[in-house]
Amino acid sequence: YKHNTLTSTGWLPKVGAAFLAVSIDHPLSEDDILLLKELDTYTSEIIILLTKIDLVPQKEVNKVIDFIHKQVRQHLNKSLRILSFSNKQTFESQRQAVYEFILQTIAGDRLQKSKEIVKHKLRSAISKLLDYLQLASLAADSAQESRQQLSQQLKQEQQNLSTIENELKIIAGDIESRLRDDSYERFQKRYPHVKEQLAKELKEQTPYWKGNLDRILEIFREWLGDSLTRHLETVSEELGPRLSEDYLNTALTSFSRIVRGFQDRLAQDIEKALHTKFSGTNFEVKIEKPREPDLHIDYIFETSWELLRFVIPMKLLRPLVNHKFINRIPWEAEKNLSRLSSQWIEAISCSIDNMSKQAVEFINSEIATIENILAEAPDQKKEIERAISDLKNIEGSI
Repeated sequence: YKHNTLTSTGWLPKVGAAFLAVSIDHPLSEDDILLLKELDTYTSEIIILLTKIDLVPQKEVNKVIDFIHKQVRQHLNKSLRILSFSNKQTFESQRQAVYEFILQTIAGDRLQKSKEIVKHKLRSAISKLLDYLQLASLAADSAQESRQQLSQQLKQEQQNLSTIENELKIIAGDIESRLRDDSYERFQKRYPHVKEQLAKELKEQTPYWKGNLDRILEIFREWLGDSLTRHLETVSEELGPRLSEDYLNTALTSFSRIVRGFQDRLAQDIEKALHTKFSGTNFEVKIEKPREPDLHIDYIFETSWELLRFVIPMKLLRPLVNHKFINRIPWEAEKNLSRLSSQWIEAISCSIDNMSKQAVEFINSEIATIENILAEAPDQKKEIERAISDLKNIEGSI
């Protein structure tokens, strides 16, 4: 599901072993390939789980497996284990094979497997560092004209940064506009249920409330605050995280595409000037968790006769007061659902804006890094070569 993508992406740097579920009716999409490439940065233990194999004959399953193997070798230059899977009762042997693989190969020798995964992460980190150092080494050896050519391209990218910022703002604004409409609709769909539950609970509670009007008002306020909080917390827990996942994932996908476009242009400029391929570092976003919403219950009665609430006996006014309480519930339910929706919108929008700023900062940082390499590399040739040698020795010892 799309809303799970953000959670998966945020967890990638911490991942140990990864099972990538791929449906047999949509084997290995472009997004799957991109995710596999990212996973390959963080772990050597990647398994493709080919699901829904009950939909086609075994011959077709074998063809799809061959297709996936070819795609993986083409894009990752390596082979990955592919395990077939189905939830249907007649495919118990395939499910058992997956479970045994997890228990024996991954969990069976946990210490050794953990060491292998840590080593892979270290090698990946060193590989990224070597990319920048080797670029610096090439820059140090290249003609001044080549460095100037690349420097001019970087200045052009710097000048274009305001255009990129505007594009990010437009995308963020569009996503936040859709978020407002969608959030209001999702939360208001819960209005009938919340209203009915509160009315039902109120009718059950009011016979037990004793005292004069002032005391009954106090009890009602406390009850309404507690009950609304309980119901709206349930709604918030059900709708808020899903809403957040949906729209933060949409923003992450859009912003990452813009950053990737910049990285592709930068790679082309570097290859043209220094005759080497350069991929740069990954764009990793720190996502702020949206704030938890709060609730506010308005004053209940605003009539002049409330001044006499201390002395008015409830026997005379109970039907009127109970009617007033019941009529108050729809307003409080709708108002607080709207407020809850607005709070989620504000929190999610804040996270989207923060992601946009991170995208700009990442691009700025990459430009500054390459500019610094071009400016400093010729004078630091020996230090660069020594660092490359040291890192390769460390890499070889892992």
